[in-house]
Amino acid sequence: MNKQFPVIAAMALLTMFVSQAAGAAADLDKSIETFKKLDVNNNGFISLKEAEVNPDLEDAFVDADVNEDGQLSLAEFEKMNIE
Repeated sequence: MNKQFPVIAAMALLTMFVSQAAGAAADLDKSIETFKKLDVNNNGFISLKEAEVNPDLEDAFVDADVNEDGQLSLAEFEKMNIE
């Protein structure tokens, strides 16, 4: 076995990890950006009225509102796959 193989393999794994982390960060940034656009009154939550602009979000609102407070927090919103 080539003595460089473990180094090359480690570099390949590191590259994959960094690439996946960058992709996850980009997804999170997009989620936060979408959340901020939907939070029209900038109170840090999305109300059902604010959700009405996105039919998918409006349909999923009740299930996404885990603590049943009538609004979605960023954490509740991030668990959804709404664009």
